[in-house]
Amino acid sequence: MTRANDSQSRWEKRHREASSQPVPDPTSFLLESFPLLPAPGPRSRALDLACGAGHNSVWLAERGWSVVAVDYAPAALARAAAHAAGRRISAASGTFRNLPTRLSGVFLVEADLESLALPVAAFDLVLCFQYLDRAAFPRIERAIAPGGFLLYESFTEAQRAFDKGPRSPQHLLAAGELRTAFPHLDPLFYREFTCTRAIASLVARRAR
Repeated sequence: MTRANDSQSRWEKRHREASSQPVPDPTSFLLESFPLLPAPGPRSRALDLACGAGHNSVWLAERGWSVVAVDYAPAALARAAAHAAGRRISAASGTFRNLPTRLSGVFLVEADLESLALPVAAFDLVLCFQYLDRAAFPRIERAIAPGGFLLYESFTEAQRAFDKGPRSPQHLLAAGELRTAFPHLDPLFYREFTCTRAIASLVARRAR
């Protein structure tokens, strides 16, 4: 089994085991940052990378955003589709190649984020929470349209002090790393904190 397939199988198992549990609430950093974002227009698009059960995508769709939600695990996307249906949000699925010109609700894409080619300047908002792939940083940056926003939050190396969470340097941000990870974006807000977990959070914007 390849490393990519092993990763997909591991996340697929986690989401299948969680399928009987309630979908999580929207990420608190999204709720905190939402007042900084402009109201979505008719053509506004958001991209939710490693969307999981769709809790953030559906929450945004309820507030007028059209959201492309991407995950590698089919079970995660199934949970996201069910969550959207339960909230009366339209959900379709496909690939970036057949991305509709006009979107509404949530558009679900199964893809390996480590190799996914993102369309350039296509999104007014990009979310990435608790997922770290440094090689994807330039692709994420290019995917943001002029004037668009990035909300990024993931674990730092201080997470090793806790019993749960990632341990590998590959999946942990160094101190201050996220602040400078997207050099072509203007940082609007940045923090690092350690409480019940160790997290770095960034809100950044591409100049118009």
